[in-house]
Amino acid sequence: TPVIRTYTFLFILLNVTRYTKSCLATETFTYRWTGPSNVLASMEKVAPTLWTFPPYSLPPGSVYSLILDWDSRDLALGNASHTSSGRVVFRLNVERGPLVAVIKGGIARSTGVLGQVMLDASGSYDWDDGPGVAGLPEDPTRQFEWSCCLQSTVQGCVPVTLPSFEEAYSMNATAASVFVLNGTASAPLPLGTLTCTVTFSRFGRSASASANITVVPGDPPVVSIFEAQFRERWNPETPLRLISSVSNGVPLQYRWTMEWYNPNGLMLLNLSDPDTTPLGTNSQNFIVSTNTLPPTAGGYVLVNLTVAAQNGVGFALWRAVVNLPPSMGTLEVDVTFATVNRPTVELSASGWIDADDPLRFLGERSPLSYQFAYYDAFLSTVIDLSQTKQVLASTTAAAPIVPRATNVTFTVTVWDVHGGHSTAQAVAEIPATPITEGLLGNMTLALEGLLPNCTGDCTEQLLKNLLDAAIVVLQPGDSVLREGVIAMSFEGIRALLDGLDGKLEPAQTRMLLTAIHLMSMLPNLNANQTDALLDALLQLLAPPCSLPDDLSEMVLDSVGLILDVLIAFGKPEGWKDTNGGLLMPVGGPAPNASSPLAEAGDKTRDVTKMLGGCITSDFVSGEDTVLTSRDVSI
Repeated sequence: TPVIRTYTFLFILLNVTRYTKSCLATETFTYRWTGPSNVLASMEKVAPTLWTFPPYSLPPGSVYSLILDWDSRDLALGNASHTSSGRVVFRLNVERGPLVAVIKGGIARSTGVLGQVMLDASGSYDWDDGPGVAGLPEDPTRQFEWSCCLQSTVQGCVPVTLPSFEEAYSMNATAASVFVLNGTASAPLPLGTLTCTVTFSRFGRSASASANITVVPGDPPVVSIFEAQFRERWNPETPLRLISSVSNGVPLQYRWTMEWYNPNGLMLLNLSDPDTTPLGTNSQNFIVSTNTLPPTAGGYVLVNLTVAAQNGVGFALWRAVVNLPPSMGTLEVDVTFATVNRPTVELSASGWIDADDPLRFLGERSPLSYQFAYYDAFLSTVIDLSQTKQVLASTTAAAPIVPRATNVTFTVTVWDVHGGHSTAQAVAEIPATPITEGLLGNMTLALEGLLPNCTGDCTEQLLKNLLDAAIVVLQPGDSVLREGVIAMSFEGIRALLDGLDGKLEPAQTRMLLTAIHLMSMLPNLNANQTDALLDALLQLLAPPCSLPDDLSEMVLDSVGLILDVLIAFGKPEGWKDTNGGLLMPVGGPAPNASSPLAEAGDKTRDVTKMLGGCITSDFVSGEDTVLTSRDVSI
């Protein structure tokens, strides 16, 4: 009866091989789960022996019993009497997670003896609701208690008696999430440093946070610093955006400074470079650009803002822990021939740790997330093997399709709960993909399954299938199945552009352009097929376009091949000859009547001008220039 102690915000992984054992030589297992319906509904089978519970699928503060019955049969003997079985009763204890108390505005601020300072702890949160997710102010389960003390060099921090202190200095009760210090002529705030602490409690747990308020003579401005989007930690790979608020005065000048306390000591950062601080240091808001600190910086930063006004000078101090990304891990790649049609690759990430895991004080580890990919040298881009981040540290996928044995670089990006990430690489030799009838048949079925209504989530998969199909059909061979793949590929290109209206991400555009380029090199293309390819190019590259410079040559080559075929087979209806080139009809009969390029009126538009702004070459210039196959060849 194993007891699994966990939290609602953790990813729970049950590997049943840890709890089952059979003495048979070559067995096959079957598993049956019984338990509460809500628990069974939350379970996800991710492998033959692995079941998971996604984060926040089980309510905190609950205990469940989950029963696993298993049987195994010896396949080698082929006799059903040679079996073994067992039962495991899991006790699933979903404990309540930690609380985090937060006081907005900064860890230190200044005010005058007659000043008013708002201490706001409404951003305090419970990990059971999600990191950084503050609860509703009216939630009765959220309790707050404030206390203040006056710093003394002799007596330490002397507590202030709250009943009288509240009457003199506060506008509201100490049990609320917002506590206001308010000095008046009859009851001024005491000179010195007040340390005010909030204790945030919920369901028997508590957490505390403090802020120092320096009280000075006079009535200077009160300054507060807020992060544009609250995060428990700052990742140097992302910008730091801070917003200031000034009350009791009109700011005349701002002065931002930033110190980094790293494992090697203190460093005062140079903020005079506009690339580092785009808004400068004399502005209401403050931005620190990405990569100002090294990605493995660690430590913490202190940001100080001093504001000068006619009625004096005020300051605020803001602190953030610098997140450390996951480290120490590796990636391994195993290439196998699990199927007769195509090799498979199994990628495994191991040894990764989060050195500053926020749950380490609980004796737990926050779940890391993994995203696997490989670098396609032909496309000069990274192709994802997992569309989203996953909590499993391994994945199995079909190997990239390659015409000959090729060294491929695989990558894994590992993320922690605060968004910090690191990458590892491994190189594996992928053997040439055997072009079999089974492979061609599977490709046809895969394309048919994604058509004709592919939008949204299936776009990436359709693009991958189109690219794989283009690589395969270019290999020597002739069969009905091969022709079927070609036909389905053209259908896929049309459906993709019609369904998305040509709206693709840059990486997706690169994939589709490459597929079109490969398809344009197919022998024995007919006029309708080449017409479809050219129409697809024109839809993709219609201004405004964002064609990467390194693809211009590929597009020119594709257009040249297509135009050569069109000229050889005869132009489609509605197209016209111009000095050996071709004009696409606009407003009249067109290869694709639904093309977004269609315009009213009996006009024709030069193919070159349709690609205007996308292709930059010496011969593509001038109002009357026509792009011809001869020019492309040159």
